[in-house]
Amino acid sequence: MSTPRVSVALPVHRDGEVLLRAAACVLGQSVREIELLIILNGSDDATRRAARMIGDPRVRVIELERASLAAALNVALRESRAALVARMDADDECPAHRLARQVMLASERPELAAIGCAWEQRFEGRLIATIRPDPSAARLAWKLLHRNTLAHGSMLLRRDAVLEAGGYDERRARAQDYDLWLRLAGRVGASAEVLYTHHLKHAPSDAYSAGQVQSEQAAQAQMEAWARLPRATHDDRDSLAMIVSRINLARAGALGELEALLDHAPSVEALAAWMSAKHTEAASLPRMDLTRAALLTLAGQRLRAEGFTSVWLYGAGAHTAWVLDHAAYLGVAIAGIVDNHAAGVLLGGFVVRDPRTLPDRACTLLSSDAHEDALWTASEGLRARGVRIERLYQMPSAAEIETGGGNSGVTASERGEQALNQS
Repeated sequence: MSTPRVSVALPVHRDGEVLLRAAACVLGQSVREIELLIILNGSDDATRRAARMIGDPRVRVIELERASLAAALNVALRESRAALVARMDADDECPAHRLARQVMLASERPELAAIGCAWEQRFEGRLIATIRPDPSAARLAWKLLHRNTLAHGSMLLRRDAVLEAGGYDERRARAQDYDLWLRLAGRVGASAEVLYTHHLKHAPSDAYSAGQVQSEQAAQAQMEAWARLPRATHDDRDSLAMIVSRINLARAGALGELEALLDHAPSVEALAAWMSAKHTEAASLPRMDLTRAALLTLAGQRLRAEGFTSVWLYGAGAHTAWVLDHAAYLGVAIAGIVDNHAAGVLLGGFVVRDPRTLPDRACTLLSSDAHEDALWTASEGLRARGVRIERLYQMPSAAEIETGGGNSGVTASERGEQALNQS
């Protein structure tokens, strides 16, 4: 067999059915000169049989007795016969041209050690979110210091560069990929094209939710990456001070100047200034807050017209904190807060509860601007047993309008503008 252009690392634990689907997706790529490395990662007999029954000479099966994602991927990197190693997760999918696009980008950008892409999250076929990592390697480098927007399974890795950087850290129980991207700072890029789909196994209450261990490991990787940042030079501090002053005075274009500075001279001070500016921007948008207040007023009017005197808030994030501070606009009492991942947490004087504890016929307001659609999906079981779910922002489907399960058929901004014009 000739040397493949791409090796695809496909680790699988215990699910032969999804393995066969993922293998078919890889073997159907338009780039035919590939090898598929199926790493049986502490797999059971059924998964082993599924791997062995794939009748394609491009498939190699490697077995690890103990399950370890980082170890499995390091083995794949070392065993790869190609200089480029693509990742693929067993329960995900990608279009047939994915590898061709990423291989082309790798050829055009030899300085990149890892290449991702824009990607989708879906649940039971329904689009939950589209995530678009910044295609600029310089900008993505410092944005990764704030948040990981890359799907691990979507990545194409330059084998030698990744191994020289130490490969995956096998001491990490989670977030091994995020740690690697941070260590490859400035050498990670992304295609702007959507080339990967991640299928969520459970209904999301937050499109970016993560478990506690994952969150802790990611935070540790962040702290280590922040510690590696240089301090700003004297000249950069002077430039930074002028830019921050312009941001504080709400001067147009000042945030863009700060981001341009981060592109060519990332530093502890510049990152802190950017994060502060983004927080200030999110917390002090008077027109947005005014529109939100108007929408909250309209929601309260609808609920009171239906006879509701109290409402539960679904979501325990910053949006709910804002609603609690501005509950007067709603005009109905707050009965409590529910959230899929924060039960037991104290927020605004309420102990957050699991949504499943909501009584039948209760009234609930989805309380998230960024993830209202995901919360709507997560609330399907509640709606099925008669819980009234009120949406604040999203335009409902025709079926929702027909059944009275949503708001009026206009966008949130249109409803907000109408309310503002009437006030």
